Formats: sequence, C-alpha cells, structure tokens
Amino acid sequence: MTRELKASQETCELYIPVGFATLRFGAMLHFAVATMFIGALLGRTFGPGDIVMVAVLSVAASFATLGISGAAALAPLAGVLRPFGLPYELAFPLLVIIDPLAHMVRIMLNVTVNCIIPALAAGKRYEQAAQLAPAQ
Repeated sequence: MTRELKASQETCELYIPVGFATLRFGAMLHFAVATMFIGALLGRTFGPGDIVMVAVLSVAASFATLGISGAAALAPLAGVLRPFGLPYELAFPLLVIIDPLAHMVRIMLNVTVNCIIPALAAGKRYEQAAQLAPAQ
C-alpha cells in the first residue's frame, strides 16, 4: 500500500484496522444476496422498499459477525430473513454447504474495500499536493 499506491503509513494504520473492525462489506453483501436467494427459492418477491430494508438489516447484521467465522457467522442472517417471513431453518443447511466458497469471497471483498479506502485517501492527498506545488 505504501510503496505501490503511495498511501502514507499513518493513513493505512488508521483506515485499514477501523475498516476491518467495523465495516464488514463481505458479510453485508453475503446477507443481502442470501436473503434474495432464499426469497427467490420460496417465490417471495421483493419491492423497492423491501430491498432497502434488506440492505439496512444486512448492514446491522454484519456487526454481529465481528470476531466469528464459519457456521456461527451465519446466525445473524436470521435477523435479516425473519422480517420477510423466510425460514432460517431452510437457509442454514444450504449456506453451510456453500460457506467455504462464500467465505473466500467475503474475505476478498473485505480486504479489497478496506485497501481501496486508504488508496483513495492517498490519491486525494497526492492531488492536493500537486495543485499546491508551483508550476514549472
């Protein structure tokens, strides 16, 4: 990050741990996609308001996944499924089967997004420094 993308050490030390500790983008996306998938299996349609509610509930449920992995990380999904009348009992066995693959995607997404943030912050700082430098 510091060498290739020119992000400062301080920026990386601030944004990356905070991002991994609070913003679990992989879990958010996983819960939203799993809810839509289980809904489609059961013939449930989602309107625009439902999709917004799925997104909000997925963000809230992602905070419950801090520090846990495996099947235990699927437990917060119940809080996303239940408001729509979708059974967690059906989702759990299906998701346990695909969880090893989904876990790799969740981790990849978490790392990618949490590395993009300091890179963007470094880019802004680089652009500001270039604008302040006298033109030659």
